[in-house]
Amino acid sequence: MNSRVNYFIKNTGIFLLGSFGSKFLSFLLLPVYTSILSTGQYGQVDLVTTTQGLLFPIAALSISEAIFRFVMSDEIDNKSVLSNGAITAFFSYVCTFFVACVINVFLKWEYMYWMLGLLASSMVYDILTNYLKANHNSKKYVAIGVLYTIINLSGNILFLVVFRLEVKGFLLALIFSYLMPSILIFFKEKIYKQIRVFYVDKKLAQRMLRYSLPLIFTSLSWWIVTSSDKYMLRYFMSNSDVGIYSIASKIPLILQTLISIFQTVWQISTNQIHDEEPEKLKENFVLFTRAFRQTGFIAGSALIVLTQPLMMILARNDFYGGWIYAPFLILSVTFSFSTGMVSTLYGAFEKNSGVLYSVLVGGGVNIILNAIMIPKIGIMGATVSTAVSRLIIAVYRLKDTERLLKFDREYGTVAINCFLITAQCCLLIYSRRIVYPVQTAMFIVICLYNREIFSKGIRYISNILRRNRIV
Repeated sequence: MNSRVNYFIKNTGIFLLGSFGSKFLSFLLLPVYTSILSTGQYGQVDLVTTTQGLLFPIAALSISEAIFRFVMSDEIDNKSVLSNGAITAFFSYVCTFFVACVINVFLKWEYMYWMLGLLASSMVYDILTNYLKANHNSKKYVAIGVLYTIINLSGNILFLVVFRLEVKGFLLALIFSYLMPSILIFFKEKIYKQIRVFYVDKKLAQRMLRYSLPLIFTSLSWWIVTSSDKYMLRYFMSNSDVGIYSIASKIPLILQTLISIFQTVWQISTNQIHDEEPEKLKENFVLFTRAFRQTGFIAGSALIVLTQPLMMILARNDFYGGWIYAPFLILSVTFSFSTGMVSTLYGAFEKNSGVLYSVLVGGGVNIILNAIMIPKIGIMGATVSTAVSRLIIAVYRLKDTERLLKFDREYGTVAINCFLITAQCCLLIYSRRIVYPVQTAMFIVICLYNREIFSKGIRYISNILRRNRIV
């Protein structure tokens, strides 16, 4: 048990260093964005990146996920996996490029080719970093994350602050931050020697696609849950509203980063042991899923308390008023924590259809609620719709994964936590005169209810200190 805990904590720290820098950068740059870009311009930027996010799983066929999974399994030669994955992604992108160009003849979107450049660079970066991660090159993965952060920061200062290129400057910095680390990986890791350009193993390619294709629909459905709000806001309202909503959505990005890191580390662990140690998997799963959930609710509660101070520091001009939309967006991400680690079971047991079905249901609910609520209550309607759809996805996955691994889901505990943090969100929005005393009280209540995580954390640290004879 201790070795698994040590493994999890060590790798969480490594991936935190590798991923958190780029996410933290988005906070550091918010004052720059909100000072130089208008709400309408930021809305345009976000629609470009949102469209890239829509096309990404289609163009890439989610093949990087298959590369990660099959390299991790050690069943097949890594060069064969990378070669087949890269060739598949290349031809898929070429098709996507030509279709997009034809569509743009009629659409005449100013930023279409910028979006396609961003799409290509992000695909290359995603494939190479997943390959690096799957080969247990954790330190190199961290270094690449740091390099991405440095290039993005430098590019934003150069193109936005110095040259004042506005929307195009933002996109140029983002493209370079994907391209430069990718070039480094390509030559430093001698990827050119590992990719066999004319080598296609049809059986392997089919097996990889069987794994990845359901993930395309999952990603598209997930895009509907997380990003369709912006298109519907643009349709019913304006680019400025999209910009304000986008800035508000940066606050819960901290929680979303923690989720992706925890799930990545756990996915590596389950991929390694689920065939050999099913009982050990279950024992560790129960331990970590409870800790994951408790951490999420406490972190979400803390972030709700800090919403206004953070927006006061990070947002400028007309963007500050967007703080009121952040609580329900934080709530929506916190609901993802409520499932614990159950979502990783789909990948570990190669049952990705469950992810697809859950997100299809949540995405459908999100679109319907957006169509009803945005015309009536504007941006707040989009945030509430997102929170409700995330809750539905969480409940679906808790129930559905019972067929994969039997253990106590602790539905009562989850329900109480969800109620407490939902009440905290509502109180922040509607009790503005006594906001800090009320929020502090709610945070303390949630901490006390999830106090087990503190006692276990203290016990774990004490054991480490004793082993090293520090105390």
